[in-house]
Amino acid sequence: ANESGDGFAFPMDQYHETMKAVLQQARKAVPDAGCLILAAMDRAEKKGASLQSMAVIPALVKEQRSTAREVGCAFFNTYEAMGGPGSMAAWVGRGLGQADLTHPTGSGSEVLASWIFRALMRGYDAFNRAQR
Repeated sequence: ANESGDGFAFPMDQYHETMKAVLQQARKAVPDAGCLILAAMDRAEKKGASLQSMAVIPALVKEQRSTAREVGCAFFNTYEAMGGPGSMAAWVGRGLGQADLTHPTGSGSEVLASWIFRALMRGYDAFNRAQR
């Protein structure tokens, strides 16, 4: 979520290249390690009396997905799993997102962890079936 704080001040092409360089360096340092990129969560901001998703989030998710594909990392779309645009406001209302409109609560973290775990296990099961 930190990268969303500057909005579009950091050009997306530079974000992509920086993320790619960091991931390539990590993959080179530990070539046998698995790699999973978790997309940015939705992040809201107050606009008058309402809460709106930050416009930069879908652009970040797009670059994160593209970069993960380029460097051979798995990708989990946290933003989409949460419900996409407007989901952080809904999460805050249900006690899953914190009042800072950025981070999950403990309960929200448990929900995310269960989704990620299930996605990993589905991938693991598919891998095992393909090996037979």
